[in-house]
Amino acid sequence: MQGEAGDITRLLASWRVGDHTAMDRLLHLLQRELQQIARRHLARERKDHTMQPSSLVREAFLRLGPPEAD
Repeated sequence: MQGEAGDITRLLASWRVGDHTAMDRLLHLLQRELQQIARRHLARERKDHTMQPSSLVREAFLRLGPPEAD
């Protein structure tokens, strides 16, 4: 993760100065890392749970997005 943390920092800096492709690369890295975290977390749950790692990651991305206007 140490290398990926540096990659994430560099991509954020690139995006900030106008590199529009940096966000796509950043989201790919974040999705991969969140998938790994979700798999580890769900492995500790009971065996008959129905949540999949990809569903947990989608939920996280939805919560990270901008709030909906009222």
